[in-house]
Amino acid sequence: MEEWGGWEQALTSEITRVEGLRVIDRLRLEGRLTDDLVPECVQSLQDVLERTDDISLGGTVLYRASLAYPTVIGTLDAIHLASALLWKERSGKEILFLTHDRQLGKAALSVGLKAEGF
Repeated sequence: MEEWGGWEQALTSEITRVEGLRVIDRLRLEGRLTDDLVPECVQSLQDVLERTDDISLGGTVLYRASLAYPTVIGTLDAIHLASALLWKERSGKEILFLTHDRQLGKAALSVGLKAEGF
């Protein structure tokens, strides 16, 4: 995998902010993240999001996410995958799809994206 942050451009679905903040809150409520660490985690998320461009969550992305995929994929992951596919189609550029989620990584590979990190 390329050095983190060494890309020409980094993109993410605009749902990443909501999803990331919900995960931080859930981990706090489950006792897996202390109150003292919450601000640090939120700041880390903010730092990443400031260095990425958002892919808008519009009707086309939502429609594309609702279609069938070759592998099992949940709703939020389908939105991330649909965002990446549409951006690739519209830009005509190759992308590297990064995820720590094994199922999302398999789904990305199944639709022809180069995927790493899982």
